[in-house]
Amino acid sequence: MKTAFVIGWVLFALEAVLVGSFFFAKNAGNDPAGKGMATGFGMVLLPIVLLAGALLLWAQMSSSRELKYAALLIVSIPFLVGGGLWVSNWTSERMNRWNRDQAGRFPDAQLTKIAKAIDDKEYAAVETLLQQSRAVSWAATDAYGRTPARTCCDPRARRL
Repeated sequence: MKTAFVIGWVLFALEAVLVGSFFFAKNAGNDPAGKGMATGFGMVLLPIVLLAGALLLWAQMSSSRELKYAALLIVSIPFLVGGGLWVSNWTSERMNRWNRDQAGRFPDAQLTKIAKAIDDKEYAAVETLLQQSRAVSWAATDAYGRTPARTCCDPRARRL
């Protein structure tokens, strides 16, 4: 339990330094809404941090196991939330990258090449690919329901 309280005091110190830095931060912008924002956050968070420190001290002196766990949990909440947000952002970034990679992929490889050429506005390449391919299904959709002619017009309808 001593190790847990050492970690708890380190977390508390980091929180106190963060809140203290709000009082010395420069104004965030030159408009009335931005002036004093950091000081305002510091004034709101300072009592919360002081209460968390008092609870941590009281729990360390107490013999109550539940109080010790509660105090350590309260001090670690900002870091748990921050870690959860980091994991959430990391996961969202990976999913967005995967979605971008899947967009514009059709079951027919030739159709995928045509769609990419249309998106890149390489109309000479589209003409070449259309001459090389068999009948193209312009109604085919990718995983997101988009057709190859996403650029708002059917390349067959105009001279390229």
